[in-house]
Amino acid sequence: GQEEPKFLPTEASEITPLLKTLSDKGLLVFLDGDVSNRWVVIHPEALLEKVNGVLFAPESFKEYLPIASNTGVIPIPLLREHFPEPTYNIDMMVQFLKSFELCVPITLTNVNTNMTPE
Repeated sequence: GQEEPKFLPTEASEITPLLKTLSDKGLLVFLDGDVSNRWVVIHPEALLEKVNGVLFAPESFKEYLPIASNTGVIPIPLLREHFPEPTYNIDMMVQFLKSFELCVPITLTNVNTNMTPE
């Protein structure tokens, strides 16, 4: 018998380049990490809208996020509180925010030395 044509790849080695291409074209967001930590955001606009509504809402909005200081530092526990699992995965959220340059991971050392990114 003749082999049926393949429309979509089924092997990880073929899927990853396809996802990268679709991400490069802006059709989705592919957050590439190690094998157990890869994410595909099919509708990034919806997630960006949610992030903007929570992280950047003015004080008069119900979505306002009271950050403890005016430094813009948002601790992971506060992100978890406003983006709870299982709806959101905190590792994916951080990768997503980094991919749009909306966050930069810092350490306590960075905070104590003028907020220089890692």
